[in-house]
Amino acid sequence: MNLLNIKELQDKKDEIIQYILGSNKKMIHSTIAFTGKEYDPQFWVYRGAKDNFENELDGLISLWVRFLFDVEEWKYEYDREFATNIYDYWIMKEMTKYRFLKVSNKSTFNYISTRANEMKEKLLNIRKEHPLDSYDLEYPTAAGIYVDKRISKEENFNFCIKGNIINAIELSTSENWAGYRELFIETEKEYIFFSE
Repeated sequence: MNLLNIKELQDKKDEIIQYILGSNKKMIHSTIAFTGKEYDPQFWVYRGAKDNFENELDGLISLWVRFLFDVEEWKYEYDREFATNIYDYWIMKEMTKYRFLKVSNKSTFNYISTRANEMKEKLLNIRKEHPLDSYDLEYPTAAGIYVDKRISKEENFNFCIKGNIINAIELSTSENWAGYRELFIETEKEYIFFSE
């Protein structure tokens, strides 16, 4: 993986717009965990096989756009105007704030695994107090762990990173009381975007 940087975002507008346009056609899997409580941590992971993307920039943009759709709960059509607006507003105003800092592969693996286990425990406790009548729910109906937008039984959820991490880039971090971090990861088999 080349170390992605802000200049690449600025210099490759047309290429990035094409990645945005194609992002809805990519096989991207999501894992979203949230408690439903304001200011509680959330856990967002978007991943796809590396051969699904042209390169790491395509991986980052495609995964990030899918994340943005879920966070903003958008229902927009993917067209050139939409992709240009994503580039002009979201990428140039938000992504250019990223640090693109290389971080330890081992500490990245440990951090994400720990956060996934913490969210699982938190949601298991919530489920004891607020059981569901049905698990036939689509994101974001209720607090829970959603895999590809379908709620999972918390006790059956096991998060794993497939293959060894080759590179990990910290996009942003905040040391506030709730913690907040975004990472872009390359493993032997896939690209992963992580946000909390």
